Amino acid sequence: MSEDKIIKFPDYTGAGNFKNTSDNKKNRKNKSVLRSFMKWIIALIITACITAYITTTLPHYLSPMYTDISIQNIGLDFCQIQIDSKDKVCEMYSSGSIPPRTEIYLDNNNDSFIRITDICVNVIDYAYITEEDIIYRPDIGGSGDIEPPIYLKTKIEPHVGTMKAEIDWDLNLEYGKDTINESDSYIEIAQKTSDKFFLTMNTNKQGYYSIEVEFRYKYHGKMHTIKTETIDYIYIEKPENDTQLESLYKFTPVHKS
Repeated sequence: MSEDKIIKFPDYTGAGNFKNTSDNKKNRKNKSVLRSFMKWIIALIITACITAYITTTLPHYLSPMYTDISIQNIGLDFCQIQIDSKDKVCEMYSSGSIPPRTEIYLDNNNDSFIRITDICVNVIDYAYITEEDIIYRPDIGGSGDIEPPIYLKTKIEPHVGTMKAEIDWDLNLEYGKDTINESDSYIEIAQKTSDKFFLTMNTNKQGYYSIEVEFRYKYHGKMHTIKTETIDYIYIEKPENDTQLESLYKFTPVHKS
């Protein structure tokens, strides 16, 4: 048999391997391109998710709080008393007349509503006094209502501590369920709005009281607190004869030097 008719298997096999190697390189290249494309798609999705979180959700938790609180004296009678060697002018109330009260303004200047869950009254100081400790100040007067308030009430004990304030439903007939939720016991204040609260302090023991009112509320799911400045007032157990009480007040004009 002549050599030119002999099929050499090594040569034949080598030709086949060359074709397979070429196909494998092409497949590896296609897979590499596909993997790169998938990585690019995944990176794009992750970037979009992070961007959406930063622009929508994150500002809710990082945005500054713009909640303000202030009070206004609304008492009809005022007096002067010395506490801790300092003269203080306080609102004065007595049994048989209107109970101690104050007006509180809460401003929600945030970009979303706040939900008040608790209102507390912190008694910071208490001191028993008598009529001889008081200088009546008829030269100072209070101011009247400006807008309808949300009425609150609380019992004030003659000692340092925290008392829970409650919504006075008997006086809040004009408010709808959108503002005060009776079943869940919270008050909702919409964004960029304010509400006025009228707090009545049911005090039953004579003395000097220094208190602050604390509002606890939720904003974007987190709890926050805000407090008023201190509110000082005097409560006197009024004698049966009104003229007897008036005779006990000694008014001394204040002269400027």
